[in-house]
Amino acid sequence: ALPATLAGVLSLVKDHTITPSQFWSSAVQWYIGDAIGLVGFAPFLLIHVFPLVKRELSPFRRETRRRINAQKVGFEKNRSGEILEAIGQLGTILLALWIMFGQTFGSKQFYYLSFLPILWIAMRQGIRRVVTALVILNFGIVVALRFFPLPPDFQLKVGVLMLAVSGTGLIVGSEVTERHRTARQLRDRTGFLNSLIEYNPLAIAVKDGEGRVRFCNDAFTDLFQYSHEELAGNPLDPLICPSECLAEESRLAAHPQSGESVHKAVRRTRKDGKILDVELHEVAISLDNWQSGAYAIFRDISDEVKAAVEA
Repeated sequence: ALPATLAGVLSLVKDHTITPSQFWSSAVQWYIGDAIGLVGFAPFLLIHVFPLVKRELSPFRRETRRRINAQKVGFEKNRSGEILEAIGQLGTILLALWIMFGQTFGSKQFYYLSFLPILWIAMRQGIRRVVTALVILNFGIVVALRFFPLPPDFQLKVGVLMLAVSGTGLIVGSEVTERHRTARQLRDRTGFLNSLIEYNPLAIAVKDGEGRVRFCNDAFTDLFQYSHEELAGNPLDPLICPSECLAEESRLAAHPQSGESVHKAVRRTRKDGKILDVELHEVAISLDNWQSGAYAIFRDISDEVKAAVEA
């Protein structure tokens, strides 16, 4: 943008379109115009147009189209709410333009209203939607200036406004998109880990630093005959450890070191009082907010121990 501004304004001076005294004011206006194109229109091309062209020119476009169509099927639900919100956002942009440049309120210079729809869209849908909104807003401003011309000294103010709104929309939209991506990755990872625990045939319980149960799977409740409600938030060792070994078994929960592990055969008590021989794998971990905890995996080896004793 800077070399284009320098070359363009120097050319205007050389062919006497402007006087040398108008160089800097013309350069500022020229540069703002180029900057508006860079931050107000180029992102729309990068996000929406160029990927489409790349897919069309790709030798694998059929496979790409099939994958995109399959993804669209999953988004058909709840489309009515998104469409209504998009209509509301477009209406807000048009209303802001009318208030800013219309004959009724144009003299009031309510230019700050242009931030409202852009911030709404950026905070709700992120970068993909806001770049489209910026194109609509900036194009609307250009059209409005055709119908409602402003004094020459106001054109620079409007140019700075378009640049500021475009930059703000891109910054907020990119930040929101990044947060959405991080949240989506966290949900996917959490769902994957929960599935690994929930559908594991081994009995698994996750404890915090004080030994309270944070999470356990159905195999754990089946093994020890406690319900999830009876276990959640309660200390685990007093429920399943025989009284004679309770103090020894609480060592890891009381002083956990991340990565410390225990692997041994122990005896545990079921809810109905039956003693079980189980194989215990327990590893200390770091939970959220840097709190320590542990996860424990139990495998019932009562039959194996009984067979070994009888042998």
